[in-house]
Amino acid sequence: MEMRASWEVVGVVTEARQLKSNKPGSTWIGFVAKIASIGATFEVQLTEELFKTCGAGHPVHVSGRFETRSFATSEGRASTSLQLVATSVKKAA
Repeated sequence: MEMRASWEVVGVVTEARQLKSNKPGSTWIGFVAKIASIGATFEVQLTEELFKTCGAGHPVHVSGRFETRSFATSEGRASTSLQLVATSVKKAA
């Protein structure tokens, strides 16, 4: 069974960052933005294209999907987190 859900948030970009892996030989690059809305701040995963549209201080309307990510903890245990993955970023009015 596959479950699908989407989300939307309207707010102001408080931070936009490009992340790079510290592992030798890794070429992984990720993009995230923090969006402040009334009463909450959301950290969303972005594509490089969407990242280029998000600058600190810009009002935005962001929509996307939820995605699970599996990873190993520092203790070596398997864990899963729920990520907010943006699929659209538009200037908010």
